[in-house]
Amino acid sequence: MTRLSLSALFCVLFHTLLFSQHTHSVTIKVIDETTQKELPNAHVNIGLKYAYTNLKGTTTFYKISTKNKQLSITHVGYISYKKLFNFASNTPVISIVLKQENSVLNEVIIAQKHKQTSVKLSKNKQKVSKLFLAKNRDNSLMQTLKNIPGASAITIGSGQSKPTIRGLGFNRIVVVENGIKHEAQQWGADHGLEIDQYNIDNIEITKRATSLMYGSDAIARVISLKNNLLPNVNSFSRELNLTNRSKNNT
Repeated sequence: MTRLSLSALFCVLFHTLLFSQHTHSVTIKVIDETTQKELPNAHVNIGLKYAYTNLKGTTTFYKISTKNKQLSITHVGYISYKKLFNFASNTPVISIVLKQENSVLNEVIIAQKHKQTSVKLSKNKQKVSKLFLAKNRDNSLMQTLKNIPGASAITIGSGQSKPTIRGLGFNRIVVVENGIKHEAQQWGADHGLEIDQYNIDNIEITKRATSLMYGSDAIARVISLKNNLLPNVNSFSRELNLTNRSKNNT
């Protein structure tokens, strides 16, 4: 029985010694090709074993046999590395260089045909004539437009108000007079629209988002104002406007 136990112990020791002669530790070092700096957090895979590189760009594998095994290294922003390696005992440190992966996006061209866009947007516009303005004249221009469905005004004083369309106002609405944006009503709650309502001929309200044409402010709507045209040569015109207000309706 004793002789059998000694034989079994000898076989185990011999197998362990024989196996240890064919395994060793291997250190993998990952470097950037351009900067020649170490790459931390690189995923290194040898056979069924894997690890991540430390801040010095290295990681160590233990009990690696000298047989040919595939070495795989991946890192975000770099081209993956794969190669069949013979991890010999005379190369304890293996340096691998990774190339940066450059992703080039194709250019994006935004084209717009003015004539087709104008026809398409015309169905989403509402024009307000000078006759409508005369019949619905109120204390300010925006209070006059509150009779249009979806439009309302925020009154901040006598003759001063802000436009709101379907609940959106301030920097969600663009007010344009002859192609020039008015942004005074966007600054704060106490800033109104600084436009004389008696100097407006017609108004055009766009009922859709037109950010491509008027900027990011035109998320809700666009109110386009057109004032009096230049008079003809040797011409004369006159207009009389009468308005009244009670004491409690100023």
